[in-house]
Order: sequence, then structure tokens, then C-alpha cells
Amino acid sequence: MRSLANHNTAAPNTYYMALEQGGVQKSTNAGTAWTPLNTGLNVVFGNATGDSLRSAQSIVAHPGDTNVVAVGMRTLGLYNLTGGTTWTSANPGILGSATDHKPQAFVANPAGSRFYYSLFDPAGAAGQGAVAGGLYQSTAPSTLIGTGRPIFESNPSLGVAPGSYRVVVSPNDFNRVFFLMYDSEPYRASDGVNFSRVAVSHEGFMRIAFWDIAERPATGVVVGSTNKGIFRSADGGASFSRVAATGLTDFNLSSIAYSSDGRLFGGTLAGGYFCSKDDGTTWAAVSLGGLPAMPVREVRFLNNQIHWLTDGGGIYKSTPATDCP
Repeated sequence: MRSLANHNTAAPNTYYMALEQGGVQKSTNAGTAWTPLNTGLNVVFGNATGDSLRSAQSIVAHPGDTNVVAVGMRTLGLYNLTGGTTWTSANPGILGSATDHKPQAFVANPAGSRFYYSLFDPAGAAGQGAVAGGLYQSTAPSTLIGTGRPIFESNPSLGVAPGSYRVVVSPNDFNRVFFLMYDSEPYRASDGVNFSRVAVSHEGFMRIAFWDIAERPATGVVVGSTNKGIFRSADGGASFSRVAATGLTDFNLSSIAYSSDGRLFGGTLAGGYFCSKDDGTTWAAVSLGGLPAMPVREVRFLNNQIHWLTDGGGIYKSTPATDCP
């Protein structure tokens, strides 16, 4: 499973799920039952294909408008949902060719006033509909424009690098946005558009890579999970330093998320499930009851519940206060 979204304020029980090699599924009862939502995803530049294994990579739903849903496909590009039933290609546009752009993340800020879409790497050669890897943004998912372009690490003044992995929007300041990349410190915007690299205090030869970032609601505390353990920021994510993170048996949390009451949850690709009540300083294992431990791709807080998006086991969901008493 790749991505999960809902209409947080307009229809919190309406979920959309992006599946690798499985297209899109929709639920109207907070994930209890699902139905396929794939009509139109096999149409590329007006031509229908026989591709029945549509690989949905990232999906977004407007928090307050049930008519706005979009999905990034591999290799078919960007599609918008029309009439609640049919996907319509957004090409041409930022995806001006059928080249695989490897979409990684698709998010909206909590107000639905800005959307962010990230591509893993450049798409094809110049003159062949190529677009830069990196970050795209707009006030609507159908009119995305590039805000980043490939760089060499030795010249960061050029802009945002390719190799994008995740986009995180602050729940407290909608203009504060984090752009995560493989094998690099994150980039941060304080105006929602212009990004600069954050400062991270760490030691060792191996470069630091942030797997995820989470910001506690109603505070400026930001926590990052990295290949070098857990890092925390007290200045809204402008700078990070390592915390002890006692209780973690695996420091490589693939994804983290806060509940609305300040509990922090994280999971690993080895099937570890953890929670913290002190912003990542100490952790405890989350009991799965009778469920098998599965690799965690992403942790999401939706509809007052923690959702664990697993690799091969579907979605687990639970109540934060019960899981982290």
C-alpha cells in the first residue's frame, strides 16, 4: 500500500487508497469496506491501454471539497477525479509525456489552499517532454507548477534536488512545509514556496537521511526519524539535534505521525510499532493484539485514529490513547 487520504473536514469517513500494482480503492465508511475506483486510469493521451495493473503511487483529497481528488500513477502520470467516478488525465502539463516520473508524495495543507506533488527523478531527455524531478505546487492539483529542480550537492544554491521522498505540511503553520529527499537533509519553506536546507547537528561519516518528519499540534516541536536515530527541533524545524530515543529496538522508523493530543507514533520496515509521549525521548512498543507484525510504509493520523499503512498487510488502525496509555 502506497498512500491514504480523506476529506478531513468535509467527509472524514471517505477514504482513498493508492495501491502499488493495484490502482485506487475508495471507502465511505472509514475503511471498513472498499470498492475499486479505476475508471479512466487506463487512458493515456486519449488512448485506452490494456494495462490492468495500474500502479497508484500517491493520492490526495481536498480536506473541505469532496470534488477534488487527484492521484499520481506509475507510469501514466497525474489524474484528477471527475464526477466522483472517473479519472481524467491532467496531461499535458507538468507531466508532458508518458515517461515514468516516479511520483512519491501528494499532499494538501490542512486548509486545502495549496497542494504539493513530488517526483523522484527527472523524466526523460530534453526535448522529449522532460520535466525536472523535485517539488511541484499550486492552489489546485490540476495546475501544478515546478518549485524545484535538480541540483548537485556541491551547489545547493541551484534549488531543490531530485530524489524526493516525502512532503510534510505543518498542522500549526500552513506555510511551513518540509521536503524530504533520499540521502540528504530536508528542505524547509516558511512561506509555502521557497525552500532552504535545514541545519542538522550530527556526527559520523555516513550522511544523514530523514525518513519522515512530524510536528506536534499546537506547538513548534518537530521530530524527525533518520538513518542516525531520532532528531528533534524546538524552532519549527529550522534546526535539529539528536535525542536519546530510549526504548526503541530499531532506530530506523520509516514513518512517524502525531495524534491530535500529542502522542507520537512510529513504525519500521522490520515490523516494529512504537509510541512516545515525550516527543521522541522515550518510546514503548505498541501492542498489535492478534494482528501480525508487518512492515510499516507510512503512519497517518486520520479521523481521530492512527492508521498504519503496511507493506503486504493492508491498513491497521487504532485509537491513540489506547495504544499509548
